[in-house]
Amino acid sequence: MARARADEYAPVTAEAAVATGLGTAARELVVRRLRAELRHIHGRDYFPPVERDQVGAAVENLTAAADQPQVPS
Repeated sequence: MARARADEYAPVTAEAAVATGLGTAARELVVRRLRAELRHIHGRDYFPPVERDQVGAAVENLTAAADQPQVPS
């Protein structure tokens, strides 16, 4: 069961990594969607794999990035 949940966490982690390059508004939308996805996965996650902590950190880092104003280049 832990392996199945780890497989569900992988795309969420990847999407969080990709979303770091988005603008603030887009990142906020992605963060909301990813948090909802994590809530769904956590509901089935009775034996949390290591990936659970990693994906949580990835989404929280994305949240912190969304709170930072973007500096135009």
